[in-house]
Amino acid sequence: MDSSLEKRATLKHKIYACIAIGIACLLPIGASSELLISDEKARFLAFTSIALSIVLLTILFISLPRRKSTIREIIEDQKKSPLLMGIALTMGIPITIYLSIARGLPATLHFFISTHDSIDVTVSGKSSRYREKHCKGRILLSEYNSLMSNQICGVTKKSWEDLKPGDKLRLYGRRSFFGFNHINYTKLTDTEVSI
Repeated sequence: MDSSLEKRATLKHKIYACIAIGIACLLPIGASSELLISDEKARFLAFTSIALSIVLLTILFISLPRRKSTIREIIEDQKKSPLLMGIALTMGIPITIYLSIARGLPATLHFFISTHDSIDVTVSGKSSRYREKHCKGRILLSEYNSLMSNQICGVTKKSWEDLKPGDKLRLYGRRSFFGFNHINYTKLTDTEVSI
């Protein structure tokens, strides 16, 4: 890193760096989490991440015209295209914030405070074909409609082929204030559903 940047690192810069590191740590958790978050909480977290993204993008665009701003120096140091770097930041910040705040933060807190429980859900659909990669045997749930929180993965091929919209499943896993993370499932029969 440039020595002039190192000399100008103030407490404000260090706080920004700590926030950025925290967001970066939550990002892979949010991207890989299978936590089912209720629609109300997911909506609140999505609006929070949108608001935070707008604030960060506003700070970014306000600080760009200043000649000695750190972000301007970083963008100008890009060898290929500073414009491409600016576009990547403009698109990358909201995606990163959403995955970190709306997905990663609840998944992390859920890990610490959840207890064993089960819930009954209704199948609303399934992926067009059975996939082995990423989300193996994806099943969509009618009780959850928010982005990245409306599906379960890990369904066996035989079960996936037998399931159809309207079928009821009992999910076993861990529940917290933030949502539900399934570990196992069983298909409920008509007699079990009516009980």
